[in-house]
Amino acid sequence: MLVDVACEKCQAPQMVVRFSKRGPFLGCSRYPKCRGTKPLPPELKDKVKRPPRAAMPSDGEPESGD
Repeated sequence: MLVDVACEKCQAPQMVVRFSKRGPFLGCSRYPKCRGTKPLPPELKDKVKRPPRAAMPSDGEPESGD
């Protein structure tokens, strides 16, 4: 999700909502050339939900395409 918040490091006009184990944050849209990050603004916290992870079978092995 792109948001109209400028990157303070490279002045890119937009940042991207990204997810880590600590929660959502804003990362520069020019990543990997720029590694600028910012905390997610409070007004976006209610709008952002973590996407579901890819489903894995209970045995932990990826399913084969047979």
